Amino acid sequence: SNVTINNSEPTVGDTLIASYDYSDADGDIEATSQFVWKADSEIIVAANQASLVLTKLQQDKAITFCVTPVSEDSDAFENYPTIGDQVCSPATALTQALQGSAPVASNILIEGEHAVGAELTGSYQYTDDDNDLESTSPLVWKRDNVAIVDANTAIYTAQAEDIGTELTFCVTPFAQTGLPNEGSESCSAPINDIIQPVGDIPTITLNAVTSNNDINVAQVGDLLTGSYIYTASASGAADQSISNWKADDVIIATASCTVGTDCDLTLSEEQLGKALTYCVTPKATDSPEGVEACSPAITVFGVKITGSLEFSKTLTAVIYGYQSPTYSWKVDTSDTEGPSNDNSPSEKATTASYTIGDSVLATLTNIDPDFDANSGNNNGIIDDADWDQAIRAGSVTSATENAAHYIGKDVELCITTAEKGEICLLASAQAKTDVTGGVYYDQADENKRAIEPTREVEFRGTVIYHRPLTKAEALLKADAGFGANLPIAHYSQTEMGIEWASFKLEHTDATTPGLSVCLNLYDTGTNWYLPASRGDSAYTIDAYTALGNAAPIADTGALLIKFANIFDPGTLAARTGVMGSFDSHTSPIFGWPVTGPAATLYWSATKPVADDTKANAVKFYDNGSSGNNTVTNGRFVSCARSAN
Repeated sequence: SNVTINNSEPTVGDTLIASYDYSDADGDIEATSQFVWKADSEIIVAANQASLVLTKLQQDKAITFCVTPVSEDSDAFENYPTIGDQVCSPATALTQALQGSAPVASNILIEGEHAVGAELTGSYQYTDDDNDLESTSPLVWKRDNVAIVDANTAIYTAQAEDIGTELTFCVTPFAQTGLPNEGSESCSAPINDIIQPVGDIPTITLNAVTSNNDINVAQVGDLLTGSYIYTASASGAADQSISNWKADDVIIATASCTVGTDCDLTLSEEQLGKALTYCVTPKATDSPEGVEACSPAITVFGVKITGSLEFSKTLTAVIYGYQSPTYSWKVDTSDTEGPSNDNSPSEKATTASYTIGDSVLATLTNIDPDFDANSGNNNGIIDDADWDQAIRAGSVTSATENAAHYIGKDVELCITTAEKGEICLLASAQAKTDVTGGVYYDQADENKRAIEPTREVEFRGTVIYHRPLTKAEALLKADAGFGANLPIAHYSQTEMGIEWASFKLEHTDATTPGLSVCLNLYDTGTNWYLPASRGDSAYTIDAYTALGNAAPIADTGALLIKFANIFDPGTLAARTGVMGSFDSHTSPIFGWPVTGPAATLYWSATKPVADDTKANAVKFYDNGSSGNNTVTNGRFVSCARSAN
């Protein structure tokens, strides 16, 4: 506790000293606790002492110091905990730059033939007395001391307009670190003898484009090579032809093209769906440019998946080049063990798009399209109460495939093509901008994700509840997309092979982790709150309003408590609600982790007036009784916001 840094507004070169208080409820003495320093949440390599000298690498970054307390195992009990939770200091202000000398550009030269169409190359020497490395120094070519539009790289092709003028190459040096980080602009000596070439245009012949794989089915990752044969004019002047790769007639800057040699292009996803051409403009050192010649267009073949890796959301196959493919979407639903047993996927759909777990809802709607109204709890959507009613009616059983069979599993897409045979890929391996969402289950690897439960459940068009987070997501924070300032989970409970984060409502250090989850959920400004669950006079509603909490809506009609499905054993009817399978440990329709009947493992921001050490949990399963729980126990957190 009390993890602090002695300097909250540091500067490069400062020595930061950290301190903390160690305690152990059993009186065990401290062993070698583990120290970590971070710059903008990234661990600083080899910084594992209680002090840190700030270098230029930490400039403009916020610094935190983290301690994982370690105790001696004096009692030698088996499985006795000797390692506590990591605790971090508040972040410092951004590390300020060190004041010093401005960078300098010198020895500025222009090289190349002084002729229209010739490439001129500017060069310079960068120095900084403080040894600050160079950043991106602005470059500009000037004609008669006026900047030439778009001439802002080291290479400039002389134009007819340059004849009879003075050309200069200018540099404004910039440093990556230190202050001042900008130097004065310096320019080369001018050249004023640009001439018009008088030689004949040479001849070029394009060779066929080659590939390190099958050129007829070019794919992402293939290396394409363009080349040409140069035939000089009568003057015998050297080759200065211009070659490049284009995608939809736009030059690809990443291609490796130099005069007179092969021009290589490694295909990337950016080229999918675009027409690729290799083009050459003939030119000799003594001639103007000729007419550009381009290869026949090349199609880049590929497959990717778009959509959301979330239960009940849709994934779509996007096909490039391949004609008339067949589709097979597969998920291993043989058990509810999540990622630990994801080995035997079976086919779920054969269309271009697949809605994850659509067969679960179909189980009920195939029985009766109006099952919710006729047999369920008649609240407008298929939910856990409807599933429970189907079990009681014998329409489904506890063994029937439900949402829990999907959570933590991956989705595999296999397409069969005439051009390349079978191609398979995983939804989790797609770029996160293409396939969004997913549950993160490995705190050591932010790239591991799988099908997540329904992320947001809307109740009565009024309130939206957010699924609980995993232990990994609470640790990965913004890297998993859930918010940079989330607290680390105190506990976890395993369901569907995944450790789900369990938080205290209040901690002995006076923090409120359960509330902190909601107030810091996402970094997008969307307001999430810890919901109130009751409105009668025996309870303090929204006990944390002073800390920024608020009910997302007025609690009219007890909407916030009726998120639960309340089963009436007398009438065998499930009353208005959404969540709760009554017997299972997971929601069969939404895939949320819960526990058994009468459990109240989700926090609310409501406390009983009589005992401030207890709090009322949002009802998911019980019959509507108060369900008080000591605030220092661990609970799942489902945050709420208004649907409007």
